[in-house]
Amino acid sequence: MGFKFGFEDDERDTSAAKDAFDVTAETVVPRVHDISHFLELMTGTRVSYEHIDFPGSLVRREFFDVRHQLMSEDAESDELQFLIGSTAEDVRNGVYEGGLKSWECCYDVMQRLQEVDFSGYKSFLELGCGTSLPSLLIFQSLLQRKQTHVNLILTDFNYEVLRLVSVPNLFLTWCLTSLSKEELEQLQQRPDVEGNVRDGEIDVTPELVARFKNALREQHVAISLISGSWGRQMMTQINALVQSPTLMVSSETIYSPQHLPVVAQMVSETVQHAGSLALVAAKDIYFGVGGSLTEFLACLDKKPVEYSVEKINAGLQRSLVRVHKKK
Repeated sequence: MGFKFGFEDDERDTSAAKDAFDVTAETVVPRVHDISHFLELMTGTRVSYEHIDFPGSLVRREFFDVRHQLMSEDAESDELQFLIGSTAEDVRNGVYEGGLKSWECCYDVMQRLQEVDFSGYKSFLELGCGTSLPSLLIFQSLLQRKQTHVNLILTDFNYEVLRLVSVPNLFLTWCLTSLSKEELEQLQQRPDVEGNVRDGEIDVTPELVARFKNALREQHVAISLISGSWGRQMMTQINALVQSPTLMVSSETIYSPQHLPVVAQMVSETVQHAGSLALVAAKDIYFGVGGSLTEFLACLDKKPVEYSVEKINAGLQRSLVRVHKKK
């Protein structure tokens, strides 16, 4: 992502301890997007979905549907070629950070989220959201319990990931959680089109979008999305949006040595408010890339935080780290 990080070994250097970003270049300037922007782009399209392999009724957009949309848009940029899947790489630093795939550790976060009482939080933040499965679980719970006056903030390096999967997945979650089958069919009806209401697909009509936006307003749920490079600029934007206490989730975001310090810094700053908590899930070692849990914990050791590590019972060694403000 084009970062350079500088840490001081002497913790008495308060300026270094306070801000460890030391960013020399941010490859993509972070931008805050209102969900209405993405909903406008979705209106008039069809979205196919699948049920995910997780207890409950969560769904996500089908990957073939994403590819079909991109191919119809005649995508030519390096980023979009990655999204289409025309290369063999999972990620390319500074171009595409793997957001279309639901990686293993996001399910570890989701398992633990089932044990969390969301009513104690005013903001929910997902760092490196991609398909946003943990945020979908939170969002569904907020809808079902009609929890009001909350902020949901999703961040991803790639704007196109937010456009193609993050927001469509939030929209699908609302459609299939808050609407009855009859309401969903009615809001998809087009007087000039027959047979447009189909199982496994949502026809994104203006009426359906308007109902979604109105439902968010009535429940006082604010959804913000941030694209771009991690660093001080993004952290400043996040701080302007969150209300404490905050629940932060992040998975598969420490896969390279470049990312480790900035993730630790963002986690530390987020949990400094009373009652805030961060859940960070990761593989213990990212072979061939360089990131590791040991290095991440070493970064956290330099912060004013406390943490606990839970080992996940899986063939591939994974862990979940709970982080909160040091008492």
